[in-house]
Amino acid sequence: MHWRIKETFSTIKLIQKFFIQGWGSSSFGGQKSQILMQAEMPIVDYKTCAQGNEDLGKVVDATMVCAGFGGDSKLSGCHGDSGGPLVCQDEIGRWTLRGTVSWGDHYCNGGPAYSVFVRINSYIDWIKCKMASEPLRPRKTI
Repeated sequence: MHWRIKETFSTIKLIQKFFIQGWGSSSFGGQKSQILMQAEMPIVDYKTCAQGNEDLGKVVDATMVCAGFGGDSKLSGCHGDSGGPLVCQDEIGRWTLRGTVSWGDHYCNGGPAYSVFVRINSYIDWIKCKMASEPLRPRKTI
């Protein structure tokens, strides 16, 4: 699967289907997955996410996006998923990277908390700058 990065700060539509992917464990303390896992997770609005995650950390709307089912759901990102993609299909079917797994419930329960992702389009300028720069070279030892 190939993804593209959404370069404009467009509003994420709550009706789109979003998918999280990762090699993380499927339960707290569990083993990392031997196969790439994927799950559909709905995007939730900022207020819902901030309330559901208030005991875990601060959600910043401009740089974060949240997904999950809330309630009694056990579906969430878990240990080992960090940095993994949150993708959706755009209007013409292209897969688009909208977030990367950042944080959530430490016990991977989902439940009233939501998985929090870095909002990729908030960092487009930084990404372009890093992609255009010279790679770091190892220091010469004397």
